[in-house]
Amino acid sequence: GGETILVAMNLSNRKCAVTVDLPGSRNTRLRDLMSTKPTEYTASEGQVKLALGAFDFVVAKYVSPDSTR
Repeated sequence: GGETILVAMNLSNRKCAVTVDLPGSRNTRLRDLMSTKPTEYTASEGQVKLALGAFDFVVAKYVSPDSTR
């Protein structure tokens, strides 16, 4: 409970760059939950930028600042 998940999907057949506003979050980390290797995205100034390929998606979980995993 209490976890926040970000889901972003590109349903087109072209690459796209996405900027997601994260209200109330100035700087935070997100961990990709679907990747076989640990991938982290860093949000700064309340936004995270993602580069999605054709028909690509990201499912990421907010990582608390004191988390080591």
